[in-house]
Amino acid sequence: MWAYLSLGPTLPLPEGLEPPKGLIVAVKDRPSLLRTFMPEAGSRAIAVGYPGGVSVAFDATQCRLAYGWSGSFLDATPVWANRGGAPAKLLGTKFWGSPQGFPWGLSSKTPPDFAAIARDPAFGAGMAEGKLFQGDKQLFFEGYQFDASGLPAFTYHLGSAKTKAVTIVERPAPVRASGAIGVTRNIDIRNGTGTDLWLNTATVGGANGKLRLMDAQGKETGVDLKDGVEFSAREQFILVPQEGGRILVIGATAAAAAQWHLQFQGGSWQILLRLGGDVATTSLALRIWTVSRDEPALLREVIGAH
Repeated sequence: MWAYLSLGPTLPLPEGLEPPKGLIVAVKDRPSLLRTFMPEAGSRAIAVGYPGGVSVAFDATQCRLAYGWSGSFLDATPVWANRGGAPAKLLGTKFWGSPQGFPWGLSSKTPPDFAAIARDPAFGAGMAEGKLFQGDKQLFFEGYQFDASGLPAFTYHLGSAKTKAVTIVERPAPVRASGAIGVTRNIDIRNGTGTDLWLNTATVGGANGKLRLMDAQGKETGVDLKDGVEFSAREQFILVPQEGGRILVIGATAAAAAQWHLQFQGGSWQILLRLGGDVATTSLALRIWTVSRDEPALLREVIGAH
């Protein structure tokens, strides 16, 4: 025993006690869902793996679809092995990530301050260790339900505990095309406030970030990067450069009028989607693609699949 212990940190497990081979969560012919700790999505994360190698993480604290990845689903070993409590490991590569903080805001004239929302505990932001939020919550996660095919839909409310003035039901689904992978955010909205509802869709770093537009016919134009510039979301797709020559393509189809709005805040451009408050109930399909190469043929194929 003394010889065994003398090996110190390098000592092997006693004979018969083999290390775990990993708690791999696989996806078969229906979506798999796991509530667990996730990197960049917190301790109340919900991971969803879809058949075909696309997965997403939903942060149930900030009611935010945090990111998507392609490849295999999850290794849950860090959550349970040893002392546990570490985030699960993604078995793939991220292809998209959303801005930090709760992504929705109400405002009639100017865009909401999403940087302030991301820091506000009323909207799910973290508190200092040992501190409890004593104010009025403005965000309530109500859970999820499955449809007949196993796709989960997440329901949450915006507003005070009494009013819960805005109800949002979001059902993500995977999308694929040649040289591209993505996710569609199918969203049903009830907004009884009469105030415009804004969605913080994406962030482009730097004051000189370059954006382009492509219409439904594949014709491409530039974007006048001015704070507050706004244009119709109808058949207008935003192209955002990514690292490694990839392109993020964002398109929205809404039952009511929707406008793209560019806001410069905190050193980055925010791509916001504005939905008019004059319509109490509406639906929105926000499709986000990552295209592997900046080639017109690939971009047109993605636009055509929208």
